[in-house]
Amino acid sequence: IPLAYKDKIMAASFKIGQVVKANAVIPTGPVLKLDVNQDGDIQYLVGWVDINGVDQEVWFKEEDLVNA
Repeated sequence: IPLAYKDKIMAASFKIGQVVKANAVIPTGPVLKLDVNQDGDIQYLVGWVDINGVDQEVWFKEEDLVNA
């Protein structure tokens, strides 16, 4: 390990082998719209309210969604 990185490694929050999970939002909400793009792929506009109470909307490909 290069000396320049030693302090960062020592301050790392996690250790090798430690089981972790991503700190990520998993949007869950109703399908607001659906569309078919130029390639023929179905896309869905999903809406939800985030942890700050702000309305969010994002388009997802069909293969990126599952039934909630």
